[in-house]
Amino acid sequence: MAAQLAELGRPLLVGASRKRFLGELLAGPEVIGAPFYLMEYADGQVLRERAQLERWDGAAATALALVAAGASAADRSDLHREDMVRVKQSNAAIAKSGTVSMAHSRHAQALGLDADSRLFLLDRKTDRGVRNHRYQQTFRGLPIFGEHVIVNEDVNGNVSTLFGQKVDGLAAEIPAGRPRLSNSRALAIGKSAGLGNRVGFMRTTAEKSELMIHIDDNGRARKAYVVSFFADTARGGAPTRPTVIVDADSGRILQQFDNLQHALVGTGPGGNNKTGWGNARYDALVTASQTEGDPATRWQQLQEAERLLVEEECPIVCVYTYVAQGLLDERVRGFEPNLRDLHPLKYVWLEP
Repeated sequence: MAAQLAELGRPLLVGASRKRFLGELLAGPEVIGAPFYLMEYADGQVLRERAQLERWDGAAATALALVAAGASAADRSDLHREDMVRVKQSNAAIAKSGTVSMAHSRHAQALGLDADSRLFLLDRKTDRGVRNHRYQQTFRGLPIFGEHVIVNEDVNGNVSTLFGQKVDGLAAEIPAGRPRLSNSRALAIGKSAGLGNRVGFMRTTAEKSELMIHIDDNGRARKAYVVSFFADTARGGAPTRPTVIVDADSGRILQQFDNLQHALVGTGPGGNNKTGWGNARYDALVTASQTEGDPATRWQQLQEAERLLVEEECPIVCVYTYVAQGLLDERVRGFEPNLRDLHPLKYVWLEP
């Protein structure tokens, strides 16, 4: 289709959202007064031919703007780039008014969330006079998958820094009411997608099917079930922890990944060994080093494992290393440099 239109000599705007189309249109004066086509792509397939305009005037611009506004309404905002002066002033004014007593409600209003959005507290810690709040944003009671909001404030409740992303504009994309799929049906779809032809002989535990809001890379928001579970064979040795995101209306798989975590880099299947690399010799060396009692032998095992990882096969590339620097009085004793930069003070003393 794209090649055929190009042969007609018509300008062709191709993208993943009508917002992008509008941006290209406004930035491209060569299309003014000329016929052109708008096409929308998703997963490499043409969804629809959007428009063919024979002229460009104010009415056409307004019509296209209205089409663009409803296409990809979910809008992620990087909170680190938020107008901190406005947020601080809003937060202070809300606190002074006394109308909001809970911190999560005050922060939601200060960030300008709409009436259907809330902040659900995941964690709160105080360290060195700074209160750290980690929230998950919700919309009409549904958590937004993968989006966290971090608000730091001083002991007086003044906002100091913001991290994470907030999401606006969901009302235009998320319909009210229940989805077509039940959570049990979504779980069955997720298990089938996550295990494939192994679904019949894998034992599953810790099964979850949670209704959330999923926003894809193009800003399209949908109700979706986040399905997760742990699976292994009856005899063990093939663990996996798939996470599958299922469209709550169509049952289509929106995203999936193996979330099995490992404490050791490069060992085991799936999870955070995302390179797909595996080496039996490397695994054996790392495993043996965990129980080796002789420091010299353990050092040799780890050196050989490191050589396999970073020299011989090199599945990963280290782009930087941490460096710790400190100033010590010459009388300090027991403060020894180490890779983790850990210094238990009960072993540190001052010599007179």
